[in-house]
Amino acid sequence: AGARRFRITTGFRDDEANVRLVELLRGAAADVGGDVAIYFDVSRGAKLRLLHDEPRAVVAGDEVVVAVRPAPGELPVERDLPPLDGGTVVYAGDAEVELELVDADVGRWRFRAVHDGFIRPRKALSAPGVVFGHGAVNAENRADLESAARLAVDFAVLSFVDGPEDVEAGRAALAGSAAEVGVVAKVETVAAMARLDAVVAAADEVMVARGDLALQLPYEDLGVHQWRILAACERAGVPGIVATQLLESVIERRVPNRAEILDVSTAVALGARSIMLGPETCTNPDLVRAIETAARIIDAVARSGSVLRWEPGPAGQ
Repeated sequence: AGARRFRITTGFRDDEANVRLVELLRGAAADVGGDVAIYFDVSRGAKLRLLHDEPRAVVAGDEVVVAVRPAPGELPVERDLPPLDGGTVVYAGDAEVELELVDADVGRWRFRAVHDGFIRPRKALSAPGVVFGHGAVNAENRADLESAARLAVDFAVLSFVDGPEDVEAGRAALAGSAAEVGVVAKVETVAAMARLDAVVAAADEVMVARGDLALQLPYEDLGVHQWRILAACERAGVPGIVATQLLESVIERRVPNRAEILDVSTAVALGARSIMLGPETCTNPDLVRAIETAARIIDAVARSGSVLRWEPGPAGQ
């Protein structure tokens, strides 16, 4: 339907299932006589995820307990949270719910829901300026990097890259692959933005990882950050990917909202090599329509020849 690049998020299934997915994608590509690029997202350990399986509804003021060894009614988390001050606001997922820390004990953290919402299953916890993970390349995701090399996928995608050394560490971990596996750097941290040109130069592709980028830095700056990242990619001749919430309204409606149409159009005109759909294709029964919709918008911009260029203002931002 227009999709030619596929991301497998390794942390959501076991290695055997990931291998099967790679086989299915390659088989489907052969069936339709086309090529696909497979992106192996090795984010395990780079984030801190909740482990519950069903959405949890909360109302403002509700107590929400997160625990490594949860009692009934508490939310399981995969490992300890970093040290947090009382009153710290922690985001669940893409800030669908904000949780204010009340107090903490060994392996257990008690929060107050700031507003009504749903805490979706297996979503990550984050807070601005707080490191929740173990780095882009860590003990938990080295097995996934080894799998990426063994399966000779096209790209390994690294989360929470802070600098070019993270990209090189990922590349070293892929050594020995039967085919060259490229490295995609997800730009989503303060450190990566501070060293943007060096990160872009080290990577084979760069992702504007807007979900966490808008949580780690002030969300009002997200547009400027996206423009800066894509401009850096263009200068270096490195393909850029724009990800997160590009067409999520199509899960509920047949025609995307107008802001999303403009968002996809702008990404293309700014020079993005590709856009990445998330829930639009992961949790949407009508995922083929979502792909066709994205392809129509992309083709319309490409036919127009429209191009946008970012130029820094007086402040250099």
